[in-house]
Amino acid sequence: MREWKIPPGWKMIYRSGMPETRRLLFISNGHGEDAEASFIARAILESGLPIEMSAVAMVGEGKAYQDAGVPIIGPTFTPPSNGFSYMDRKLLIQDVKAGLLGATLAQWRAIRRTARGSDLVLGIGDEYCQLLAWSSGRPFVSYIAPLSVQYEGYLNLDLMLLGAMRSARCVEVLTKDSATADYLRARGHAKVAFGGNPSVDFLAPSGIDLQVEPDQTVIGLLPGS
Repeated sequence: MREWKIPPGWKMIYRSGMPETRRLLFISNGHGEDAEASFIARAILESGLPIEMSAVAMVGEGKAYQDAGVPIIGPTFTPPSNGFSYMDRKLLIQDVKAGLLGATLAQWRAIRRTARGSDLVLGIGDEYCQLLAWSSGRPFVSYIAPLSVQYEGYLNLDLMLLGAMRSARCVEVLTKDSATADYLRARGHAKVAFGGNPSVDFLAPSGIDLQVEPDQTVIGLLPGS
């Protein structure tokens, strides 16, 4: 298994030497979130753990899941806004006209149906995604990958996200950086843990010769999510 470890809070899905198969349902609402979930899935597959995985990709076709061998349950939907309707009301109107409401309802029904047989739900995304994870009715882990205190020095958490994080069914809240985990724990969120960014753990060298002299200092910049 790579550097990304299954967090200790996932006790109902992972125990050392567990013989029986566990079922994990991913819910993600964005292309970047799909990618992060797919790398978690790859780490689980590489570990050989008896965990069956399925996914709901709220935005797009879920290609990252398909490439990782994780089956997608429920319908997929590619909105005209490509998932960025919150940035412009006109984009939201276009999404609604393209069938956003019907697609969302169908996806929610698929979540409820599949969650009945799942041991754990992993929501990767913003407050909307976490609300869906909570609405599954099953224990869930909230990976708030898009949120970081490092952007502006603080976080404005809306009531939907706060409610999901404080729910009794929320097993753990994961952040992609330690500063955000420290920030939330300092404000009374005891379930928060630093989860890291699984996408970074699967970076592979390209083999390109950068023609750097041995005595030169090189600084590499990695793009954000």
